[in-house]
Amino acid sequence: MEHSEEQSNIRPCSPQSTSETSDRSVDPNGMFPLMCSQGDKEKVIFITFCVMLHIENTIRCKLRYHFQVKRGRLEKLRKKSEEYESPEETEKKSGIIYFQSLPPLFTVSKMRDEMSKLGEVGRIYLQAEKRRNSMGKVRKRFVEGWVEFKDKRLAKRIAASLNATPVGGKRRSASRETLWTMKYLSGFKWTHLKEQVAYEQKVEQQRMRAEISQVKRQANFFAEQVEKGKQLKKLEEKVLKKGGEWDKFQRQVQQRSVVKKRKAKETESPSSEDLMKMIFTDAD
Repeated sequence: MEHSEEQSNIRPCSPQSTSETSDRSVDPNGMFPLMCSQGDKEKVIFITFCVMLHIENTIRCKLRYHFQVKRGRLEKLRKKSEEYESPEETEKKSGIIYFQSLPPLFTVSKMRDEMSKLGEVGRIYLQAEKRRNSMGKVRKRFVEGWVEFKDKRLAKRIAASLNATPVGGKRRSASRETLWTMKYLSGFKWTHLKEQVAYEQKVEQQRMRAEISQVKRQANFFAEQVEKGKQLKKLEEKVLKKGGEWDKFQRQVQQRSVVKKRKAKETESPSSEDLMKMIFTDAD
């Protein structure tokens, strides 16, 4: 009877109580007295229910975090895709300024620092000087250059406003009084510059190969002539030792006598005595 009374005191969990239990977190300290008041079977059921509820909450939190991270990544990718521009569109919006001469001691980094003050700069190409110094080393000096700006309208304004103006800078700077000589290249893109540079390099390589082959031919011809001379000298010594005769052949070249006949104009300048006689005779 006592056991039946204990069972009669146990009330089944309603859906409302289940939802309230699922909303709150599992508290081991508060769960222990409740377990003691129930029977053995009810303890097992209650513990199983709490463990399942805890697992469900953990999985739900992990899934929520996973979906939030995934949503954030997708949002970043969407923003990047909106901000991304194809290389063709970027090059179409860009403009190139040609510098006919560069200030002294200007390098690529120095040029980028100066031009970045005026606008967003893309690529820079500076042509180095080809002359060599007295030691035979190439001078580290740039004579001309091309600067790419992201906005071609800004490049037009920069070329129009800075052309034929002093570079400026510190008082002791070597480029302070140097004038900018620049021009905006309308319709000229960086691909055209790369093609031009590649063509010039190809022409230079062909010229170098032609010069090298010509020098090789001259060196081979000289070596052959030296070898022939040595063989002829040995043959001459052998013939002379045997008592023979060796006639040296020398090519006869008919030379024309170059005589320029100069027709000198005979201009007899009258002497001072003749001049005086002419004056006095006229006076008489």
